[in-house]
Amino acid sequence: MLTGSQKLGRLGANPVLHFVEVERSLGWNVDPFTRLHRFRDRRIDTTEIYHHCLTALGRVGKSPAWVERIAEDKLGFLSSLALASAHLDLLRGLDVESAATIAAKCEVLQMIRNSTMKEAAMPSDMTYIAITQLISAEIVFGNRDVSVTHMNGLLSIVNLRGGLSKIGWSDEMGAMSAGKIMIVAISYDIDCPDVFLNASFSLQPHLPNLCQHVPESPAYWKSEDLSTLRRAKHCSPEMRGILIEARALTGLFLETFCVVQNEEPRREAFSFQSSAAAVQARLLRRRANSGNPYYEIVRLAALVYATSLLHRIPLAEASVLIAPDVAETMSSYLVKTDIALCWHGDMAGVLLWATLIGSAVASPLRTLSAKRASPWLRVTNMYCMILLSTEHSDVFFENCRCMLFIQKELRKARASLQLPHRLRGSTD
Repeated sequence: MLTGSQKLGRLGANPVLHFVEVERSLGWNVDPFTRLHRFRDRRIDTTEIYHHCLTALGRVGKSPAWVERIAEDKLGFLSSLALASAHLDLLRGLDVESAATIAAKCEVLQMIRNSTMKEAAMPSDMTYIAITQLISAEIVFGNRDVSVTHMNGLLSIVNLRGGLSKIGWSDEMGAMSAGKIMIVAISYDIDCPDVFLNASFSLQPHLPNLCQHVPESPAYWKSEDLSTLRRAKHCSPEMRGILIEARALTGLFLETFCVVQNEEPRREAFSFQSSAAAVQARLLRRRANSGNPYYEIVRLAALVYATSLLHRIPLAEASVLIAPDVAETMSSYLVKTDIALCWHGDMAGVLLWATLIGSAVASPLRTLSAKRASPWLRVTNMYCMILLSTEHSDVFFENCRCMLFIQKELRKARASLQLPHRLRGSTD
């Protein structure tokens, strides 16, 4: 049986797996590992990475047609392996990337540079895809500056091509890249470029099935009492009570600060403060339960969330008011849970919401324990993106848009106080 951390590896469609399956279909005597594209750098054990792709990076559902194209292209294929190498480092418990992963990323980056020199006027789809794969690799170990550089590179390509809809062979590709950019923006508490934010409203490759229950969360709900969570096996009445409190707080915040131009807010700020203080007080009174990791992840996320919204400060600053190791604690509980089974389905939205908060808390901190915690939280964000995109892409995007809006409002409030934005130990 896979451990909780290994289950995080199942991140969806796998071009390596597709390539090997095609090669095997030619006959049992074919050795697929000798026929695949390979890195030139001898420090990179390409066969080992291929094997990791086959055993740990299994796909969810059928591979989209565009995955087959990636598998057939050297740049697209090796950029996927660079991501796989970073993921392998994470499973091995490394705190930083291995020399092999760095070499793989550098080789892919050089291939991208060569491609852009040839395609200066019109960068190709595969160049765009390769950069998105490098962003995924950076998400694992959280290099903020490199992630932002790659994000700006994607933005330049989108502008040159005339919009995100002009890139790729399907809306699913655009949705995946927009989703990754949103994860980066939330993790580092920065603005998401408008082109990706706006595209998230129109890029819906999988329309919601109205006959299915929608995985609700405090950032996306169909009913105020989050009724779909009643079916979830690991969502106890106490946990659901916490989530309902957090959902109510989200609604209050949006009513107060999400104001259309030239319209009055539906709720006064002092009224929000009073309600938020009451919610936070009730959350503080809830007892910890270390024997229930699902409950603890939700309780800690909700407590950070409520404190952040009450005081109108960034999530990372709010976490310091609660405990110095919130992200690390959330991560330690996360790997004890059954990611593939118990968070799947009705609880997927809750997992996304909680780990987005955890990522935003962990990313600015320089402590070694925070560096160890943040990769698991961000990789889980990507897992949720893949999982929800198969049936509920609207759920993923609505959760992210809500978090991005809240973070933007909190940054505005922080700036209006004219206080130093960073905490001691911040990398921003």
